[in-house]
Amino acid sequence: MSSEVAGATRYYRWLHESVDAWVGRRVLEVGPGFGSLATLLSAHGREYVGVDLDADIIARLRAAHDSGTPGGPEFVNGDVTDPTVQAVLAARAFDTVLTFNVLEHLADPAAHLDALRAIAPGARLVVLVPAHPFLYGTLDEQAGHYLRFRRDELAALLARVADGVELRYFNPVGAVGWFVAARVLRLPLDGESTNRSIRLYDRFVVPVSRALDPFTAHLFGQSLMATGRLRGAPV
Repeated sequence: MSSEVAGATRYYRWLHESVDAWVGRRVLEVGPGFGSLATLLSAHGREYVGVDLDADIIARLRAAHDSGTPGGPEFVNGDVTDPTVQAVLAARAFDTVLTFNVLEHLADPAAHLDALRAIAPGARLVVLVPAHPFLYGTLDEQAGHYLRFRRDELAALLARVADGVELRYFNPVGAVGWFVAARVLRLPLDGESTNRSIRLYDRFVVPVSRALDPFTAHLFGQSLMATGRLRGAPV
């Protein structure tokens, strides 16, 4: 992703507030990115663990968050589809699992979701993925996205592993900006033009998109957000 995303504080506060009521006390985030949610969730008293298979990402997050400090976020290097990693994480008895902007990077997202069932059966699940295939463009290609999800496609995928799944679109104005950047202008993922756009978006557009979001949640948005409860671990 663009390095400027780390500074999108208004966007991440909005994202956090959108899921806060659903998130429990012991949280596992798969794919913690720049650690923006780790900071917000830990600050609100959650026991937070982030896991990623990229050792460099984990090392950077540990350094940035002084991992190991009592009450602070913890970061683990590992692949959640690895049974050994699953066993270690399952012992933590997480009540909530977050996986934001991860499924689109995977050739087999179903295996990823099966792994989450094995780690935290019965836990609350919150998923965020890019929406609308017609928005797919240069930014997706360079970010390593296999696809952008249709609503029915994500619903069918989650129905395999979770009960009570509810879906909504998120960030309507962001979808328009993505279309212009990725399909019309075909901007590079981490170029200065893209980074400048992200800074402007976070400062001026996020408040507008946030105000519109309740009216577009069932119609249109840059992302799809889903909540549900993981069923028992697969046999």
